[in-house]
Amino acid sequence: MNRFLLIAAACLLAFAPATAGTGQSNAQATAIQRKMRQLELIDQILPVLLTKEQINKLLPTIQTARQEERNLQYEEAQALAGLEAKVDTALDNAVNKKQVVPVELAREIRALYAQALVKRSALVSKHSKAIGLKVVEVLDEGQRAAAANALDPRIFDASLDPATMSQADKLGYWATGVLLDPDSYDMLVKLSI
Repeated sequence: MNRFLLIAAACLLAFAPATAGTGQSNAQATAIQRKMRQLELIDQILPVLLTKEQINKLLPTIQTARQEERNLQYEEAQALAGLEAKVDTALDNAVNKKQVVPVELAREIRALYAQALVKRSALVSKHSKAIGLKVVEVLDEGQRAAAANALDPRIFDASLDPATMSQADKLGYWATGVLLDPDSYDMLVKLSI
């Protein structure tokens, strides 16, 4: 069933632009897709048999990751806002005066994207390590084995071969891909009550 949900979600996301409609229908479709993603995630969480106490030990690490991601998004939004006037001018000049984008602006935009990529990669690495360590600390051996085998890591990297991966590597993909998924948080909170 896990593979079916992954394939179904991928297909729906692939066709999302083709089904674009009114704002209301887009919002409804997005809400349904989020629920489908939550189903997929809960299907990865429940077999691990996490107790409320274990979830409550995991939540602070997840909350820290979420807050730092929000902080980074705010920082990125501020950087983008700092370029908005230049981008608006370049767009206006391109459309009305048939001028190409100034080289310096193109460099600034590329540098901004490169910087964001580096910061995001560092943040993902930091939080992947933190949640991985916390999972090893909180889950028992059987739960770690269940989690490691609950998720096919090839959904993140098709070149991976689960048969040759260590349990620790597979567990890392589960911890990052499931527990740090933004749609997992609300379900984990409900499961912890």
